This record gives sequence, structure tokens and C-alpha cells, in this order.
Amino acid sequence: MIACVTGLAAFALYWRTLAPDVLVGDSGEFQFTGPILGIPHPTGYPLYTLLGYLWSLLWPTQLAVFYPYNRHPSLFLAFLSLAALVIVSAVAILIRRHKPYVLTGWFWFLITLVPVIGIVQVGLQSMADRYTYIPLIGLFIILAWGGRDALNRLRIPRFAQALAVSIALVLCAGLTRAQLRYWHDSVALFQHAVNVTADHGPAEANLGYALAEQGQDDRAIAHYKAVLKNHPRGDATVWNNFGGSLAATGKLVEAIDAFQNALKLDPSMGDAHENLGLALARKGRLQEALIHFRDAARLEPENVKVHNAYAVMLGEAGRTEEAMREFQIALQLAPDSAATHANFANLLAKQHARDEAMAQYSEALRLNPGFVEAHYHIASLLREEGRTEDATRSPNRCGAESHPLVLRHGIWSGDRLYCVELAEPQTGMHRQVRDERVSNWLPPT
Repeated sequence: MIACVTGLAAFALYWRTLAPDVLVGDSGEFQFTGPILGIPHPTGYPLYTLLGYLWSLLWPTQLAVFYPYNRHPSLFLAFLSLAALVIVSAVAILIRRHKPYVLTGWFWFLITLVPVIGIVQVGLQSMADRYTYIPLIGLFIILAWGGRDALNRLRIPRFAQALAVSIALVLCAGLTRAQLRYWHDSVALFQHAVNVTADHGPAEANLGYALAEQGQDDRAIAHYKAVLKNHPRGDATVWNNFGGSLAATGKLVEAIDAFQNALKLDPSMGDAHENLGLALARKGRLQEALIHFRDAARLEPENVKVHNAYAVMLGEAGRTEEAMREFQIALQLAPDSAATHANFANLLAKQHARDEAMAQYSEALRLNPGFVEAHYHIASLLREEGRTEDATRSPNRCGAESHPLVLRHGIWSGDRLYCVELAEPQTGMHRQVRDERVSNWLPPT
């Protein structure tokens, strides 16, 4: 009776919380297979999932953040899984009078897993450990009550029982500690997923992205290539990330091809348009770059970085009025962006609007007192006005306090800042002191 009430309550809760229609995660598959009378999910897939969750509890050694979806399962294994589930369910029903906890726990496990076993597929994963938090309560009911019955029947002394439980807890703690190592960072997490799963395209793609985030673009490229080799058509996000790593290592021609492949798969990916525009600009193909920056700004109208970069490129192309408008849009979206103020000031300085440029540089320094480029350009503007003493006294971030006869400042080349000393400001003779990578704002034009 208790088992029936529990099962009905769980089913009522499930029924009450059912989505009113097909969810986003499954609608695409249904739309694709409907006209051809196809099957959205392989036969037997939910059965594999049930047994997979059960096995992950009994032998939790190859847990992963992502379990790939097996699109070519064995029909024989499907029937074998069905037979195993029928046998266990039948046994639970047969012994319900003497061991009601088996019936309660087993059907708790089955019923609460129904929404997540793949009858309605959501996402790319075949299963996820997070889905078992509630269902596994049923199996622990069986373990708790069954373990107590077994210990009482065997008449094991309480000391021995306590010792056995302590050993079990130590083993569980050891397994937990082993799993925690894989959650130390994204690289360790996805590397482990690649090691313990088959057909691990999504996990390997995420591993590549994690490596790129740590600046290990060469290693990231190897993983992206492995993903695209096994899935030739690829995914727009994978191609875009692949292109980003290629561009970071200076392989611009390959990067441009990768970004173009991303846009073939998803023409509305603003990030890919932006990245392609940057790569084209670095290759000197400015007019093509402007087309993609325009599309990126249209697709991501709230993206300050896109408007800022687009404005810089427009200024480089001599389209000053359009560049001014883009800078104004960027500053409306993020008035506290020091990078945008500095880039806007660069454009104004090129137009000989020195007062307006000085105001923008000053605002950039107010927002970011350590902004090297703004310090340099303020000093340059002061020097052009003949105010050399003010220029040399202008705070700088490239070195120690300047000597009256030495002007330290920064010179840009690509995306690298070179801190130099002008020992003779009038002649422009200089020597390099050091360089540092700056990645959070665009170099001036």
C-alpha cells in the first residue's frame, strides 16, 4: 500500500509539472523527423539510460561532466536491458509483502527518472549525473532498509557493523576526493570527460575552449582539429573558437577560413562576424572587414566592444562621420569605457580637434588612471603645443618618473605596447625598454 501511494504521488507530481507542449530542446528533432516519418531517438535508448544511472551508482569510477549521445545503439542490448528491468521489477512486486521497501525504492527510482531518461531528449547529453539526485533516494531506501535486515539476520555484532559502515564512509570519501580533482578547473574537467567517454566531440570542443582561455592556443587547435575530423560538418561555435585560436597564433588565412565556415553554418552569429572582421583587418582587407563589423553591430546592437571596434575601423577607412556615430553609440551603451573614450580621442586628434581629444583622453584617465596609451597621447598633444615641460611631467606608466630630458611613453605595434624612452624628443631617437601584452582594449589607429 505504501509503495502504491508513493508511486501515485510521484506520478501525480510528474503529471502536474509536465510541459504543455514540445520543449525547445526536442522541437528541432520532431520537426526534422516528422515529414519523413522518422524516429527522433534510437530504439531502446531510455533503457540504456536507466541502466547507466544504476551502474554509475554501483561503480562510480568513470563519471563525466558530459556523456555523449550514442546514435547507433545495439537492438540486442536494448532487449537485454528491457529484460533486466522487467525481472527486477517482477522480483520487487513478488517480495512486496515481506520487503515493501524494495518495491517502494525501485519504483521511486523508475518513476522519477522517467522525465530524464530520453523519452523526450533534451540537449546533446545522453544522461547527466545531476538528474539522479531525487531518483537515487529510492535506491538508497533499498540499501538502508535492506542493509539493516541483512545485518540483523546475520547477527553481526554492533561493533563490526559500525566498523563496516566506517570503512564504507572512508571509501566514499576517497572516491569523492578522486572526483574533486577533475573539478579543479575546466581543462581537468573536460580532459577527464574525453578520457572516459566515447565519441566525445562536445567534451573535446569544450576542452579546446578551456585551453584557449588559458592562452594555450596551440594545444586548443589540436583538439579543435580532432573534433572537426570526426564531425566534418562541424558546429558554428566550434569553427568560430577554432578560428580564434588560429588567429591568436598568427595563422590568419586559416582563421579566416574557419570564421567563414562558422558563418556558413550560422549566418546570424555576431561573434563570428566580429572575429572575421578583425582577422581581415589584420590582413589589410579593410573594406571586407567593415562589411562584417557592420553585420556584427546589426546582430549585436548592445555589444559595446563591437561598436568600438567598428568605429576604429571606420576611422581607419576615412569614414569619419560614421565612426563618430559608432563611438557615440558605444559611449551611450557604456559611458564608463575608458577604451572607447581613448579610441574616440584618437579619431578626434586625427581631425585636429585637440581640445575635444584632450577631453576624451582625460576622461579615459579618470576612469582608468593606469591607462598607458592615454598618458602617452596627452603628453604628445602637450608637446605638439610646445608645452614640453608639462608633457614630461605628465604621469606615465611605462617606467619610473621621467627625467626632464627624457620622455618615456608607449608606441603600439599590432596589439603589443612598446615602452620606449625618447632621450632626444626633438630628433625622435629612442631605444626599447620593455613590452607588455594588453588585451582589453584596441590599439589606436
